[in-house]
Amino acid sequence: MKNMNYRWIILLLFVVSQLILSIGGFGWGPLAPFLKKTMSLNGTQIGLISSSFYLTASLSALPAGIAIDRYGVKTGVLSWIGITGIFLLVLSFIHNYALFLIFVALSGIGYGMGNPVASKGLFMWFDLRTRGTAFGIRQAAVTVGGAVAGILLVFISERMGPYIAIRTVGAMIMIMFIICLFF
Repeated sequence: MKNMNYRWIILLLFVVSQLILSIGGFGWGPLAPFLKKTMSLNGTQIGLISSSFYLTASLSALPAGIAIDRYGVKTGVLSWIGITGIFLLVLSFIHNYALFLIFVALSGIGYGMGNPVASKGLFMWFDLRTRGTAFGIRQAAVTVGGAVAGILLVFISERMGPYIAIRTVGAMIMIMFIICLFF
């Protein structure tokens, strides 16, 4: 088993990463009324945003798992965070709906890597006695991220618009990417 104290730092990195990425993942519902108004979208177009995100997230999970087995957890973590963050940042500057939808889908590819990489990482760092606890702590970050999305993204969107809200999440994710480079 790896260094006993360092594994808790690894867990903290997974938790914070998952929380921030979940703000982006669960943010489409809270952003919907703001995007609808700003981009002049109808209900179907709004629905396609979250559908495209989660469809590509689902489709990317298996290839991500295979890649993580081949290239390792650190590469997987950096890919998960980097792909999601970069595409959200780019997305925050796009005002054309079709292009917006494409970049939402591309960010979903990164988001879909989260469960395979975090599961393998925690499996490697935690033994049978503490693995369930570690998984539970990390999984809680998913729902906390969703709760934070409903507050943070609405707060930012009401004051500065949905593009700034998306840019903020993208920037937070990229800060986490930089932090993870050192571990």
